[in-house]
Amino acid sequence: MDRFKHKLSHAYPIADSVTYGPFQPLFISHALRRYGLRLLEAPPCSSLTDIVHSYLQISASRATPYPVIPDGTQALYISEQGVQVAGALTHLHEVRIPQAGDYFGIRFHPGALRRLFKIDVSEITDGFVDSKFIPCGQLKDLHERIYDQKSFDQRVAVCRQWLLSHSQTTRSGPFEQALNIMQCNHTLARIDGIAKYIGWSARHLNRQFQLHTGLSAKGFSQVMRLQQACRHLFQENAGTTSIDHGFYDQSHEIRAFHKYLLCAPGEFHRRFMSDLYNP
Repeated sequence: MDRFKHKLSHAYPIADSVTYGPFQPLFISHALRRYGLRLLEAPPCSSLTDIVHSYLQISASRATPYPVIPDGTQALYISEQGVQVAGALTHLHEVRIPQAGDYFGIRFHPGALRRLFKIDVSEITDGFVDSKFIPCGQLKDLHERIYDQKSFDQRVAVCRQWLLSHSQTTRSGPFEQALNIMQCNHTLARIDGIAKYIGWSARHLNRQFQLHTGLSAKGFSQVMRLQQACRHLFQENAGTTSIDHGFYDQSHEIRAFHKYLLCAPGEFHRRFMSDLYNP
């Protein structure tokens, strides 16, 4: 086993902490303008960097679709109407912003929402549920306190204090190690090899991924590949190939786009970047 781990440590370079940054094409400045949106975003404090990816506020000038692609994260969406908990997505989902206004959100790193509240996030995969899903009576109080504040920075400060009061230090274990391997090595990750490396069966690893991320281990790995492909699709002169993104060839990548994003890569790019596309 030690010899196997030594070989795997060379195949899968392991970072000490989460380095994954989820990509959403809607957050590109050109796409925001086309959809009539303005984005404010802030990072977490150092004590929450392993739980929270970012705080954000979308300001809409009109009712508009809000397309979200799979990125492995969960989120709290907070509006004047209340709080919604968003599960991990397996395909493109179009949220409808009903009217002009400010919409606040907290994006959690994959697996982090369960660390906070000990919930089975597989129950909300591809879903948006109200705050009753989370066993915390203070979510209603958080909603009221956020909308008592006028500025984005003040709202972030309220969320920071609320999260710090609920977070607790947890020791990194086998699941966190497997998660980090997949996030850092999306093109190399093999489920059976990772399971063997951390001392679990592939079946147990799959159950833990579903419990913590809402996705199977294979499904999470596929989302990581898709994220890489989408990120490079929107970068000029990226100079990468389908194989660089973890796909066997171009046709394999195109099939993945149709499966998860419901269209081919070119059409997907035009949806966010072409002024001729009607959102």
